Amino acid sequence: MYKVKHLQLGRKAALKLLRSDRQNREDQLRFDREARLAASLTNPHSVTIYDYGRSEEGEAYCVMEYLSGLTLQEVVARSGFQSIGRVLFVLRQVCEALGEAHSLDLVHRDIKPQNIMLSLDPSIGDWAVVFDYGLAKPLSPDKGTYQTREVIWAGTPMYMAPERFRSPSVMDPRSDIYSVGCVAYYLLAGRPPFAECDPESLFALIISEQPIGLGIHRGEDVPESVRRTVFKCMAKNAADRYASIGELADAIDELRVEFPWTSSDAAAWWKQHGDA
Repeated sequence: MYKVKHLQLGRKAALKLLRSDRQNREDQLRFDREARLAASLTNPHSVTIYDYGRSEEGEAYCVMEYLSGLTLQEVVARSGFQSIGRVLFVLRQVCEALGEAHSLDLVHRDIKPQNIMLSLDPSIGDWAVVFDYGLAKPLSPDKGTYQTREVIWAGTPMYMAPERFRSPSVMDPRSDIYSVGCVAYYLLAGRPPFAECDPESLFALIISEQPIGLGIHRGEDVPESVRRTVFKCMAKNAADRYASIGELADAIDELRVEFPWTSSDAAAWWKQHGDA
């Protein structure tokens, strides 16, 4: 990924090139699919794609919106666990991005703190943008879109839903809801839901164990309404989660009445922890 200046648009952009060791036909078509799917999204909380194609040398490229700010992983690294109001405020925006994607029958499949960028908007406060749709897949294959065959799981294990391990080729938007719950846990606890360990042990934890209570990590009680929302997202059985990202958004809206987060709150955080 490179920071560049788009000559026609006259503004900064991010240039993504397909790695030189991934220039086979399948990788090139997968890269094209990522760019095409991401370009179909228009929600302001999803990264904007400006252009994609092949260079004169045959290299696959994608030009997209340059995102300044901090990933949610960097936010936690700088100030530890986050206030409940802020977590709800940010994740509500993530729901907006995923709501559009799901309405287009597109599942992200790699929602994690590293793939959500946060910046400060002077009027709104915290502004979240979801990016890296490299693992996104349509729920219903389109004959005009190249489909890669998937026989093993793909994604970031720590934030993957249990069913993604059991049936990696099955697409279900509720898998994204599980991942949003994991991100919520990470922001509220200041650490991932499960301890880092070898892949086999991690898979076993995700499939069968519950994460440690949020209050233990924070050293303070977390309201039952908040805990219930997070752990409903992270239910082992997809049928026990919110039925849709819209339903989760509604639940977050109800909680935000009790746990507000204002633009002034955001500005204060960025003044203390943001880059000068």
